[in-house]
Amino acid sequence: SFTESIFTMVQVLTGDGWASSIARPLIEEGSPKFSVSMFFISYILIAGTFLFNVVIAVLLDEFITAVAKEKERLIRKADDEALDEAMKKGGALDPFLLNLSDCRTQKELTERINTVYKVLDCDDS
Repeated sequence: SFTESIFTMVQVLTGDGWASSIARPLIEEGSPKFSVSMFFISYILIAGTFLFNVVIAVLLDEFITAVAKEKERLIRKADDEALDEAMKKGGALDPFLLNLSDCRTQKELTERINTVYKVLDCDDS
């Protein structure tokens, strides 16, 4: 039947029970015909090459995925380190904020803010 022949071809391709299930019965029936031998040899070579290429493609795909994930992880790590370094150095407004945080009273804070506003107000609005 068709399903048995497909199963046999898969069995030949994978090498699963090839010697005991397929080759031995053909040899025991007498000398195998040359055409049958050539068919199986060519089938094993072509199908084996195809199967080998599929396995290599899957392995390469997994390798490329792993490399991309590792690059992404390294970029994230570098970004995190750069952010940590920037936080350690402080920002451009840190001296200004430090000056405002030194105020003891509300009036002193208001005066400092008004002074800064007057310096930064270019259009007298």
